[in-house]
Amino acid sequence: MKQEVLNFKFGNKKDFFITSKNKLALNLISNWPEWNNQFFFLYGPGKCGKTSICKIWKRKSEALFLNERKIDNFFFNKEGLDKIHQNNWI
Repeated sequence: MKQEVLNFKFGNKKDFFITSKNKLALNLISNWPEWNNQFFFLYGPGKCGKTSICKIWKRKSEALFLNERKIDNFFFNKEGLDKIHQNNWI
């Protein structure tokens, strides 16, 4: 019995598969910093690749990845607000 190789037509960007579903978001990230706006809102169901897209942009733009704890520290404790103003953030 011979095993067949399945040839899926995905682009690959280091463990991130580019499909028709996420290509628009990836193209937007790839075009940074030549954006028309300074704001980008990414949404979608769980496990669809939102975090992966953000990590690609984070590496490209050297952005800060803000979680709830970091946001609390920046805005409520006033720690490092200058860092927020000087960087891109997610």
